[in-house]
Formats: sequence, C-alpha cells, structure tokens
Amino acid sequence: MKQERMRPARHYERLSWLRDFKIDKHQIDPRGWHIVTREGRTVGVVRDVIVDTDRMMGAYLDVELDRKLFDLHEDPHVFVPMARATRDGSQHRLMVDGLTRERVDSLYVARWEHDRRFWDAWWNADSNVAGTMAPATAAAATPDDLRRALDDVQTGTSVRIPVIKEEIVVERRPVADDTLVGRDK
Repeated sequence: MKQERMRPARHYERLSWLRDFKIDKHQIDPRGWHIVTREGRTVGVVRDVIVDTDRMMGAYLDVELDRKLFDLHEDPHVFVPMARATRDGSQHRLMVDGLTRERVDSLYVARWEHDRRFWDAWWNADSNVAGTMAPATAAAATPDDLRRALDDVQTGTSVRIPVIKEEIVVERRPVADDTLVGRDK
C-alpha cells in the first residue's frame, strides 16, 4: 500500500474512508471481485478492504454475502482475513473456504451475542449495577476502590475493578480461619 500523506487514523480503517491512502500499483485491488467457494459457487462480493494502518497492509476483506443464498435479513457484511482468500486463476475472483450456510448462521448468532454484551456493558458503565463496574468506560482502580472491594462487599457478591486494559475481580466468600493469608487474624 502506498501512502501519500499521513493523517491520524484508527489502527484498522476502511480503505474507502482513507482519503490519503491507496493500494500500491504493484498490488491488486480486490474491491468488486467475487468471492467463490472451492466448488466455484459465488457467495459474495468484496466491497472494501480493511487496512491495518500501523503496518500499512490490508488485514480483512469486507465481503457482502449473497442475501438469497444465505437467507440473510440483516447486514450481509462479514470480514474475511486476507490470508483466508486466494486468487482464483486470472479471473477477478477470490476463493474462500468456510463460507457455508451453517458457518454463516453461527457467525450471526455470535455477532448478535457480542453486540448484546457490548451494549449491556456500555449502558451500565455509568452505574454501579448489581455491585459491578463495567470496564468499558470506567477509569482505572483507585485505592478506595480496592478498600471498598475488600471491606464493603457482601458474601457471595463479586465486584469488578478495572485496571488499565485489565480488571481485578474480587469475591468475598467464607473460608476456614486457618487458611487466611495476608490479613491480621
């Protein structure tokens, strides 16, 4: 990929949204190419390339699946890793294994579950729902957060404390007196 002028971008971005980026003249531009199975059946079309702007390489193909073939009523776009697509001869087609109806169905179920968990965490980030702090937008833990987790949590309750890209999960549960470690008995 060739870059004419650098501008701030996210780590992964659609090539069509990057005004200052273009595919190097020695590389192929797969946008508009058909995606086919090993048997040669067309299952979709490449609509865009998802670029890793740190490495200046295409990372994924944004493939629009055939709505009728996969019986899709939702967004028909899936991302296919560039490494999973191989050129089918000299034609403008890319072969991708694994785009079966069963696999696409399971992909949509997994995507829906992921979206649901994301939105639940997003909307609960500003409140302390059921003794948890959602890590999506919460700040890093403070000493007060740790004290609260150790002292104020009821038995059987978990508290999540975000710590820069990680979290500490503290759960209070009864233990025998001879197993206590690190606290004055």
